[in-house]
Amino acid sequence: MRPTSTTTERQERLIEDLERHARGDQRVRAAWLEGSFAGGTADAGSDVDLHVAIEDERFDEFVDGAREWVAAVRAPHGDVRATFGPVRMFGWALDDYVRLDLFVERSSAVASLPRPVDPRVLFDHDGLAAGFRIEKPGGGDPAQKIADLLSIYWFGFTFPGRLGAREEWGSQHLNALLVVYQFVVPAMLAQTRPEQTFRPQLHNERLLDPAQRAAIDAVVTELASAYSTLPPDHEAVRAAHARLISLALRELKAAATAHGVAWASDAEDAVRRYFREELGIELR
Repeated sequence: MRPTSTTTERQERLIEDLERHARGDQRVRAAWLEGSFAGGTADAGSDVDLHVAIEDERFDEFVDGAREWVAAVRAPHGDVRATFGPVRMFGWALDDYVRLDLFVERSSAVASLPRPVDPRVLFDHDGLAAGFRIEKPGGGDPAQKIADLLSIYWFGFTFPGRLGAREEWGSQHLNALLVVYQFVVPAMLAQTRPEQTFRPQLHNERLLDPAQRAAIDAVVTELASAYSTLPPDHEAVRAAHARLISLALRELKAAATAHGVAWASDAEDAVRRYFREELGIELR
């Protein structure tokens, strides 16, 4: 299933309308884009990361009315709010199906905050952009990310059997998909694009190289076939999990080796023994 729109035209129209709206508000001293629309990687599924610098003395007023401010441009749905130091963030799905993340900053704090990409400046009344501090980190230490993933995986490797014992087949399928996207995809990225290892789950397979993407697509396809009816074909489920968990162990071990993370051979032995003795699955 694909959306009817496969271009960024909706987002660009929204950006134009938001810029026009912001220019007409004297509280907004500058507006710029970060994220994919600044970095040149946007696609039809990208959200819009709009940053606005607000007069210090009117910051709280703007924050309190942020939803209404956006509603003057597009109807917002949902409401996600977060605070990152001096920055207030608001997230909405808009009436044209674009997601907007609005970051509100005090004008006086703009120069003190690091930017992960060169912003795409929409307007700047006070020359604030001259003070942008660009830092392009990978998002953290890939070694620590892999170590954390391993700890979580070693803790949770018995879930397929636990869910199968309860005949919770839909949950078992979902758990298998989470292994793909929570563990295998980041492990692959840690090897080829370590700066992307830290991205949120569930929309990162596009960043894999062709061979990695083919491996992911193959295991997801096999899982889909195995669970195409419920209760599932148990032999097909065993075969799909043999492929998935063998891939997971292989990619996690390769990522650990690439980043100098200790590999717990005893934990790997426990996983292999569990799948063989409890589930009748011989991992490769």
